[in-house]
Amino acid sequence: MIYLGVDLGDRRIGFATADDDCLIAMTAGCATVKNPAQAPQAVGEKYREVGAGLAVVGLPLSMNGRKNEKSRAAEQVAAALRAQGLRVELWDERLTTEEARKALIAGGVSRKERGGKIDALAAQIILHSYLAAHQAQS
Repeated sequence: MIYLGVDLGDRRIGFATADDDCLIAMTAGCATVKNPAQAPQAVGEKYREVGAGLAVVGLPLSMNGRKNEKSRAAEQVAAALRAQGLRVELWDERLTTEEARKALIAGGVSRKERGGKIDALAAQIILHSYLAAHQAQS
């Protein structure tokens, strides 16, 4: 099965993929949306493009683990994807964007070049975390 990692943003959506053979998440680009309402369509298109069997959508919780406006928006995207017949799981994404930003800075990537790369890297981190947790359970 192919897994699609998703980092939802207001303007950009980052993607990462992995499969059952290697279970290593790799960045898979970004989609630009004019408004968050376009997210389900953009994610659905990427899901079908890569032949995914499961989308792992980042769930932005507050630091104390509580849901907020952004987590409710992620839940709405997940519901819209499920309405398209896609398999979706929400996964805690706390601090993934910050982790991605720090990694890019450490790698010498300029602020201008970080743009879409940060979203795809955050999606990779989300997917890697999901896969590691589920691999440990089996």
